[in-house]
Amino acid sequence: MPTLLLLVLAASPADPPNEESWERLDREIAEYSDAVSRPNDVWITGFLRPGVVYAGEDLRDEGDNGPRGARLRNARVGLAGDFGDHSFLITADVDQNDDLVLEDAFARFDLGNRVDVTGGQFKEPFLHSGMVSEERLVMVKRTINGDETDDRDVGVMVRAGSGPIRIYGAAQNSVDGAGDDLLYTGRLTLDLAGSAFRKNEGSFGSDDDLRHATVGVSWSDDQAVSGDRLGIDFGLLVGNLGFYFDMVRYDRDYDLNSLKMPRGLDLANVSTVLDPAGSGLFVPANKADTRPYSLTASAVFGDGAVELAGRFENLDDGQNTERMSAGFTWFPNRSDAVRWQVMYLDQDSDGMDSRLSGKLVELVLIVDLDARRE
Repeated sequence: MPTLLLLVLAASPADPPNEESWERLDREIAEYSDAVSRPNDVWITGFLRPGVVYAGEDLRDEGDNGPRGARLRNARVGLAGDFGDHSFLITADVDQNDDLVLEDAFARFDLGNRVDVTGGQFKEPFLHSGMVSEERLVMVKRTINGDETDDRDVGVMVRAGSGPIRIYGAAQNSVDGAGDDLLYTGRLTLDLAGSAFRKNEGSFGSDDDLRHATVGVSWSDDQAVSGDRLGIDFGLLVGNLGFYFDMVRYDRDYDLNSLKMPRGLDLANVSTVLDPAGSGLFVPANKADTRPYSLTASAVFGDGAVELAGRFENLDDGQNTERMSAGFTWFPNRSDAVRWQVMYLDQDSDGMDSRLSGKLVELVLIVDLDARRE
């Protein structure tokens, strides 16, 4: 604890500490106390997300009238563990074909001085919307940019923090699978006033006195494809209100095969593809030289029992494709252990492909199975 000791020694009448140094001292003490008291433990983790979805008849998939009926978005289960300052996570989930697939499989090692290394299979650290776990989303779906950047793959990541700044650097397998090319990702976040990027997306858990703001800037380059992408996101929590904005700039040469589609799929002559998030909506295939963005607002009511959210998204596809979404979340016990979510989504486009327009309503029940839920 060299920093902590230096701060204590610096607290002298000759050189009185300022408010920033006292805040840093409190943070150091809290981190040290947490580290020395953290027991070794292994526990079961996971969550369930069953639901019902209805899509209007203008939503067509190869002659079908869109997705309707019961569906299981997630049935995730796994093991998590803490060993002093080090941790691991292994999870599996059921995909859209009802196959069990490996999700997370990584270990994290604390190197001290707020630096840690993660190795294994983990999410690309690009946008907050993509990094938040599905059971903690403010709506049933992520933002369109979050959907595109929430991939997991094998690699190594380094995280480092100093005061309000946190830096991520990762090298993971690229879209070529077991090939030689890598996906490089870098991200920097700055807490302007507390941290607005929390485990729960939205404003749940806020109070009247909360004033948090965080900005993030990200960059990624997949060596298996042409072009790179640059992302920016911003979170703001003011009392019981929450706001989130994200935008991704895709390079002019961004290759179509870099989309989150089955590896090896040739999209050169495809104008639209099914939403990778499994909503049943179609989205533009070509993202080269585009800047899709989203703006989400949320508010908590009823002493924290209800959260309302609204979202506007522009896909910047040259066809004026836009999404409007509304979400309602009910926390029966005023905690995130169990929640009911309803989402209404309306996508409209001026494009020739009528599949770019459609509406859907989805209801899900979320049950957190984590034995050490925070």
